[in-house]
Amino acid sequence: MTESFKILAAGVAGMALGAFFFGGLWWTVRRGLTARQPALWFLVSMLLRTGLTAAGFYIVCRGNWERALACLAGFIIARLVVTRLTHPRPETASATPGSGAASRAGSSPAFVAQATGAGSGSAPCGEADPRPGAKEAPYAP
Repeated sequence: MTESFKILAAGVAGMALGAFFFGGLWWTVRRGLTARQPALWFLVSMLLRTGLTAAGFYIVCRGNWERALACLAGFIIARLVVTRLTHPRPETASATPGSGAASRAGSSPAFVAQATGAGSGSAPCGEADPRPGAKEAPYAP
């Protein structure tokens, strides 16, 4: 194989490693929010994702700095792609000026916090907190 093909393959492998790492992180966060033992989910996920990704980098790079750079570039590109694909889309109604929660309430901090779910735990406005035994935190300006 030519060296340029090896570098290209390292970049593709970096994208696969990045998709595994950041896709696994997204899945862990979603799963960990409703788990009985979220700390265990996050710890095991972090160890698996980091270990497998580091092993993948080691296997792909094999001491060659050009392949390491290509693999890292692919990893970063995969992060951008996964972030774009998993990022929640803003509502179209609140995207127009003057139609958001702050403008309806005259930017009242209590109303904005209530409408956006700030200070009320991890659940969005109008939804019950999925964690067992979770209580709503009082609003403190």
